[in-house]
Parts: sequence; structure tokens; C-alpha cells
Amino acid sequence: MHYWNKDYFEGLQRLGAAVAAVWPEYAEFARLQNQGLRTSAFAALSKFIERLRHEQLASRWQFVRTIYTQRHVDPRRVVPHPLRAEVMLPTLREVLAGSASPPDAFLWMAHYFRDELARSSPADPDPEATFLRNAITRFASDDRIRQELAAHLLDQVEFDQHHLDESKYIGDAHADQEKLMEARRVIRDPSSSALFPPLDRAQALLDGWLRFLESHERDFPAWCKRNGIDPPDRVTRVYYE
Repeated sequence: MHYWNKDYFEGLQRLGAAVAAVWPEYAEFARLQNQGLRTSAFAALSKFIERLRHEQLASRWQFVRTIYTQRHVDPRRVVPHPLRAEVMLPTLREVLAGSASPPDAFLWMAHYFRDELARSSPADPDPEATFLRNAITRFASDDRIRQELAAHLLDQVEFDQHHLDESKYIGDAHADQEKLMEARRVIRDPSSSALFPPLDRAQALLDGWLRFLESHERDFPAWCKRNGIDPPDRVTRVYYE
């Protein structure tokens, strides 16, 4: 039977069962949340947070690792804000401050706490990229971190291109050229990366856009069709005044 948020609730139920022996309070939160008892669920979660906040780093890190390596459901969906702010983030910060911090800590900080990286480095125009570049310097053989940086750079380029169907490039095309080049460089094995097809697509649109500007034409999708380039996807938008 299918129902609203089915994957989330079933994933949360499996996760709760998997951790019940070690973290029964979290399992109780999962059980109550599955029953739709939100107030009671968050009361149980508060007790769990209070317990975990006072435990040793090794115990807190074990919980962080359990959440971010489980495959039942998107980890972001099973970590409510109080747990994220009071346990997950402080634990990651503490691990990262250590002399032997593992690559997982860098990966999860970049993937799940982008807003925190931005707050920590307000003068940096791209703190996530800086953070991941530093992580690659430290863990050069970890392809997960390389993929994370490449995906981040590609996301930025795709955002800049998402109005090309309206013949508008909303970012700096030349800066995006550098980002695509860097994304390709950091991926050590192109044959094993799913990012190369979208990188190729973004590159084709970028190269086409730069040629289009020289043509002084006004309709980029039509120009693409005439020049043998797959035009940007049409997007239906609703604008409000």
C-alpha cells in the first residue's frame, strides 16, 4: 500500500529497529513519529539529545557515523533540527578539530552543513569549495571527496544555466568555464564517475553560449538547433507581480 511519505516512514522504522539496542531513545522517537504522535516523538528526542550531549566523543561519533552511513532513508530526513544543531554539528566540529580527523568528517560536513560553512567563512565567496579543496589536499586518494567537489562545482554551473531556455545566462560564463575544468581535473577516474555526462552537457551549453554571444542573435535555443547543439530544456515558469 502506498501512502504519503511512505519511504520516509518505512525507512525511519527500519532505522529505529536497527539502533534500538544502542540508542533506545532514538528508536522510541522513530516509533512515535511513525504513529503520527509528533509531540510525544519530540519529547523522546529531547531526552535522547540530553543523554547524547553528555557522552564521550567516541559515543557521539558512533551515532553520527550510523546516521550518515545508513541506507534506509535520506539522513537529512531522520535528523530533526534539534538533533542536527545540538549533536551532529558539534560532534563533527569536535572530530574535525582533532589531529586524526577521518575523511568522513570532511565529507559529511560539506554535504550536510553547507550553511554552517558559509557562516564560518563569510568573506569566502565559495566556502564549500575551499573546504573540499583543503580536504583533497589532506586525503588525496579519497575519491568521494573529489566527487563531492566536482558535484558542487557542477551544481553552480547548472544553476547559472537554468534560464538558458529564455536566452539568459545568469552567472559568469568565464568563471563557470574554470569551474568545469576544475571539476574534470579532480575526478581521477572518469570512467567510474556518473558526473561526466552532465559535465559534458554543461560544457556544450557553455561553449554554445559563448559562440551565441558573438553571433549577436537573440534566441539561444533556436541558435542551438541551427548549430547542431541540443538546446536547453524548456522550463515552465510562473512569474508573479
